[in-house]
Amino acid sequence: MNLNQLTYFVTLAQIENYTRAAKRLDITQPSLSHAISNLEKELQVPLFERHGRNVTMTKYGEMFLKYVQDSLHILNLGVERIQEAARIPGGSISIGYIHTQGSRCPGKYPSRWSCRPR
Repeated sequence: MNLNQLTYFVTLAQIENYTRAAKRLDITQPSLSHAISNLEKELQVPLFERHGRNVTMTKYGEMFLKYVQDSLHILNLGVERIQEAARIPGGSISIGYIHTQGSRCPGKYPSRWSCRPR
């Protein structure tokens, strides 16, 4: 099971049509069918009842949908938090020096920095 399969599953569950779901996902319809088939094989339950290219979810698909949506939501939140953290400058930098070369911090530094001999 991978993230693509889970995303495909949610999209197909929402659209209920292989052709339109594949178009929204920007993949071919056979690729979507193959991914959903592999997911069903791995779970060992049918997630959809097929009616040509249209589908309806089985009771297993309905049960699984909520968990997948929650999981994808949490993963997206994690990505957002990491991206936010990467944009915020902060943290600390440790600079080592030999104290025999001087008992104070070397060179000039901005007042917002701290100098703590160790």
